[in-house]
Amino acid sequence: MKLHIVFAYVVVLGMSAPAVDADTSRNLLPNGDAEMGEVGKAPPKWVGLSYAGGSHDKPVPMVTTDKGRGGGKGIAFDCPSGFAWTYVQQFVPVAPAPDKRAVYRVWLRADRPVSGVGLHLYVTPQGNREGGFNARSEIDVTAEWKQYSIAFDFALMPKRTAAKYNLRPIVQLHTGGATLHVDDASIDLEPSEMGAKLARVLKEAAQVPLGDDVVTINAPVGSYGGIIARPDGSLIAVENQFKMRRSIDGGRTWSASEPMAIDDKHNHITGGIAMSDGSIGVWTESWGSPMYFWRSEDEGKTWSNRYTMGPKGAPLHGNVMVEMLAASVERKANGWSRGTMTKDEKHDVADSKSSLRVVEGGHKTSHAAALRLVEPDVWMYAQSRITPDRALKAGDRFVYRAAVRADRPARFDLYIEAWNGKTNQGSRTRDAFDATTDWKTYEVTLDIGAPAEGLESFRIIVQLYTPEVELRFDDVTVERVAPDTTPMAVSNGDFDRGPVGRLVIPCREGHTVHGGLWQGAGSYGTTHDGRRVHTEGHAHAMEMDIGFVYYSNDGGRSWKRSEGDIIIWKDDGYGGMWPVDEPNVAQLKDGRLVMFMRTTLGRLYQSFSKDGGARWSCPEPTDLPSSYSPCSLERIPRAGDLLCVWNNVSNYEIKRGFRRGRLSAAISKDDGKTWINAKTIDTAGVPSIKGIAPLSAPGMVRGADDLGELPLPFGNVHYPDITIAGDKVLIRYNKSLVNPQMNM
Repeated sequence: MKLHIVFAYVVVLGMSAPAVDADTSRNLLPNGDAEMGEVGKAPPKWVGLSYAGGSHDKPVPMVTTDKGRGGGKGIAFDCPSGFAWTYVQQFVPVAPAPDKRAVYRVWLRADRPVSGVGLHLYVTPQGNREGGFNARSEIDVTAEWKQYSIAFDFALMPKRTAAKYNLRPIVQLHTGGATLHVDDASIDLEPSEMGAKLARVLKEAAQVPLGDDVVTINAPVGSYGGIIARPDGSLIAVENQFKMRRSIDGGRTWSASEPMAIDDKHNHITGGIAMSDGSIGVWTESWGSPMYFWRSEDEGKTWSNRYTMGPKGAPLHGNVMVEMLAASVERKANGWSRGTMTKDEKHDVADSKSSLRVVEGGHKTSHAAALRLVEPDVWMYAQSRITPDRALKAGDRFVYRAAVRADRPARFDLYIEAWNGKTNQGSRTRDAFDATTDWKTYEVTLDIGAPAEGLESFRIIVQLYTPEVELRFDDVTVERVAPDTTPMAVSNGDFDRGPVGRLVIPCREGHTVHGGLWQGAGSYGTTHDGRRVHTEGHAHAMEMDIGFVYYSNDGGRSWKRSEGDIIIWKDDGYGGMWPVDEPNVAQLKDGRLVMFMRTTLGRLYQSFSKDGGARWSCPEPTDLPSSYSPCSLERIPRAGDLLCVWNNVSNYEIKRGFRRGRLSAAISKDDGKTWINAKTIDTAGVPSIKGIAPLSAPGMVRGADDLGELPLPFGNVHYPDITIAGDKVLIRYNKSLVNPQMNM
């Protein structure tokens, strides 16, 4: 199976403007000192926006004051109650040059000391919402004026993804009840002494030996949203701003964003799902307001009204919702039966391991029937009987068609007969074909000869001769073409299941987060430019996350919550209770559900449900080492195997700060008991490996408080999201470097 890895670049807002020559321009920020503004009114050129409770980009009050630095004019804004953060920004056109860096300097003070003020500098294509890069840090602002700065080296941009760019400087305030004063902001373009070194280091880092079937391409969405595979091979990317893009070439290129006709613009989409009836669904997350779900039955052109999933809950961003299949993966193809035959034409071989089942991934629909032949000296077939719309007559001509493909070249027959068992007479036609790995429609013609009396039904057969191959067939029809052309579709000719199976989405909810007690705690290190940066915080916090699921039996129209809360209760409670964070769910071969979750114990943990998600077992450790970081878990439709993509790092690497330094993929063929084919997808400071990192006993593990001088590069590859499209796997993820600073 070929892994196509998809970069998820930071989604940022651009603005059309003429480019500026990077070699000659300095002090690029228009109205950086606010002197052109009128006291009591909004300053020109500045934009103030906010985020609150799922709502993006609400204007925030921002005024010109006479309390600027040195007694002149300045800018003031605050973070009102109920807002998560507010920020002020400008847009400055720029032409990036690899030997330059942009330095954003700004003077700040607060009416009372505040921590965690964000200082960001984005580089983003003009007029576009994708392909951005940024440097960002958190600073402490006191009541006295002080200059702060942040720089972005253009050498960090791996390649030009657009012709024109903007710089987007941001000051972001998270603290309610405080007023932040801004003045004398500037952007200078300076020679970059580190440019050549950074370019060399990043080039070397990009040459780590990854899996030999890993290809990287650009993604259309960032952390929020998801990529949905369609039966015709196309992809739909849903973006958090209720927009969508489409790709018809496997995700290599994407259409422009188009708005979704959804009745809610106050939340943001966090993921999407393709359902077995051909419809698609999207949902929002919530930390305090309801979660909502919408579905579309026309490829996203129109959408249902929103359905409430629950009062609150936060799923991991991406395609975490699953649709349950029947209790057994070997679901029968209704109206079809399986048979075997030896080469000496003895039927129904005892204990044959060959199978006929319904699988995901049909011709133009969601599902197909699949024949798998195991024994080399046996043929196998699928057969179905069809009653015609009227009595058969001599001279009638019929065409039997079926869409067929195989996972490797295979030999098969299409066979149709109308036969009278009493007289042992009738008409039949058989033809042999070679199936390829692409869907193709094959046909045979049946002419009804004399005598035709007593021919009351057809028997149609797909017979497979090649062992160790899976042959899929779909869109089966029998059509009269002479003497008239009366359509006679086969009622069981395609294998979609009709009603949507149970939908299950895993969520987590944060409890007892003692933010005031651990503010500033965590791992810190020093970057190449002498800055001390925060590299990890979560695992140092006194917090508790619990897990649960919502499930729906009617295609998302109504939802129920699972019983109780899922927590990790280690060593019968003597080890304490541990967080269940950002869970993923998949269905196992025996019909159970498994939930994988991140925690602070150096492992991914797992919980099981035997009743479709209503109740869950006490979590237990998997054999996958991991930091306090999210994974992505999917069931591979054809085989029922599990695919996990996660931060495959050892305890030793976590303690050195590399909690998300390596992203890996592995497969389990035994419902998660053992894992094989482990390979590195991407790294940020640690070497690529084949296999699974060293495993330690479950126990609290986190980065050292002081990591010293950070290596180049140092950062995170994290938040993976799996989309399975036919025989390809797309893994969308984020890559962020702390040293040097860059987000993708």
